Amino acid sequence: MEWLLEWGLVGVVGVILLSAVGLPVPEELSLATAGVLAGRGHAALLIAVFVCYAAVLMADLFVWGVGRTLGSSARLRSFVGEQHYTQVSNAYARYGGWLVLMVRPLPGMRVPVYTIAGAAGMPSWRFVLFDGLAAAITVPLYVCAGYWLADDLARLTETIAQSRQVMAGFAALVGAALVGWWFVRVRGRGDAAASK
Repeated sequence: MEWLLEWGLVGVVGVILLSAVGLPVPEELSLATAGVLAGRGHAALLIAVFVCYAAVLMADLFVWGVGRTLGSSARLRSFVGEQHYTQVSNAYARYGGWLVLMVRPLPGMRVPVYTIAGAAGMPSWRFVLFDGLAAAITVPLYVCAGYWLADDLARLTETIAQSRQVMAGFAALVGAALVGWWFVRVRGRGDAAASK
């Protein structure tokens, strides 16, 4: 994190954008670094949040665009991996935009889901809507964590690791609720058809 602090918000934005093309730096770390910069007086907190939010949406839209460009081609399957492609395609077919919203806090799942959402023909406005809703929660959360813990980087790193687990649990709960809702809805149709 120290090396990123030297580059300021420009460096944070650069790392967020480059992570969309494979730079192995967790987005959460970049966002928290923006908060540390704000906490140490090198940037205004609201500006850090808005700049990071815009960078995250641009990076995610780039990943979606790769999927849109490649479609469901063999190149996309090799990019994402055949097993991931099948699993994510099935999940996307079932949950659509809600899957985009649910995977935002899950590192390692964003790229395959966002790419396949583009390949499946999800309109850009809809992708930005679901991704933007999720980012409106996660971006300020991590930037503010960095702001509040700007003087204790060890605790900040521990907090980020713990928050990943909490976010994964939250996403699992939301996913379970959606599956339950879908099951009740489908079963309700079956019951209605059987009573006719």
